[in-house]
Parts: sequence; structure tokens; C-alpha cells
Amino acid sequence: GFINWYMASDSCRLYKKRLCTASEWSTACAGRMNRAYPYGDHYEKQTCRTEDQNSAPSGTFSECRSFYGAFDMSGNLREWTASRAPRNASHFDVYGGFWDSKVASTCGSSQFSFYPENKFISVGFRCCAEPVYQP
Repeated sequence: GFINWYMASDSCRLYKKRLCTASEWSTACAGRMNRAYPYGDHYEKQTCRTEDQNSAPSGTFSECRSFYGAFDMSGNLREWTASRAPRNASHFDVYGGFWDSKVASTCGSSQFSFYPENKFISVGFRCCAEPVYQP
């Protein structure tokens, strides 16, 4: 938490990556079966950090992972994306739930009213990389 969009973007670039787009984020969370939650279609209170008072180190909840192996996409921290909000281009989409968003921590959960220079205790980020071509 307490990371603004610029800090998140710079951190990803440091590792030769970038912030995920909203579409990439949703796909990584929902998987090929387009699940409501990374682990399935029904909310499971104990699977991810969605009913707590703060965040935890990523991967703490080992069952909170998607079909593609991405951890903590439901709960823990919301995440900045590289996608501008359709309703206001000065904002960026933030995806996922946070540690106290309960059943609303779905793969389609998004917030748009986040100015890139603002920091929020419940917002972090994840980086994406370009696919590696393998003939």
C-alpha cells in the first residue's frame, strides 16, 4: 500500500516489465474458465485475505491463486493497472479487492476514481511482461 501509479509503473520498468492492462489483469485472475474469483465461481471466506484489517505478504494464502498461478488477485491489495478509466481519462483503473472487501473481491472488481499521483493504503500493483516467443 501507499504506492501511487507513477511509483508502481517505475518499479515495473526497473525490472524490464510494465503495469498490466485491465484486460490482462482480469484474464490472469479469471483464467480460461472466466471464473468469478481466481479459485472458482463461489466466494470462499478463508481462501484469500478478504475479511481482515490489513494486508499480508503476497503468497501468504497459498490457495489464493488463479488458474495461471497468480497469487492474491482476490483480496489483500487492490492493484493499479496501465488502463485509463473509460469515464475519466485522468484516472487509472484499479482492479481486485482488498483485505476487507469480502464477497466483492471478484476478478471483475474495479475502481476508476484513482488519480495517479494519489497513494492509498489498500492499493498496490503487479507487473506484466511481454510473452516470450518459443517456436
